Amino acid sequence: MILIILLISFFLDGFLLSTINSNSLFFPLCSLMAMIIIYPFFKKSDYNKFLIVSGIMGMFYDLVYMNTLLLNIGLFLLMAVIIKIVFFFYSNNLISNLLIGSLLVCLYRVITYLVLVLGNYLNFSFLELLKGIYSTLLLNVIYIIVFYCVTLTISKKYKIPRDN
Repeated sequence: MILIILLISFFLDGFLLSTINSNSLFFPLCSLMAMIIIYPFFKKSDYNKFLIVSGIMGMFYDLVYMNTLLLNIGLFLLMAVIIKIVFFFYSNNLISNLLIGSLLVCLYRVITYLVLVLGNYLNFSFLELLKGIYSTLLLNVIYIIVFYCVTLTISKKYKIPRDN
């Protein structure tokens, strides 16, 4: 189930990035949001596997969509650590998934924006940063709601264990 979620998310990112206008209110980070959805399917003892999967997803996201080698690998690993910490304190439910997703989107967009500003690819504009955050939040909140409900239903129907 983990591999299916990751593949669907990865290709959904590609489809949405190629069909949605870059000035649109929607910017997908489905691969990153998939990390929230798949975390409960890893047993607590398999945390290292979760980190490896996160790093590999970050590498593929870098190579295929962003062309920023190592940036997204590091970001996906950082986000995996944040996911583990937040799930340590909160149970796995739709509200906590939405909160984690919102936190990850904000962190991801702020970090990537600051890297681009520091690399002199962009001039700093607080309004552009806010636009980047809310345009990413909108689509990814919808993604989390749909995928959380679908995976919850499938895992209950086929008795696929979820650790959280």
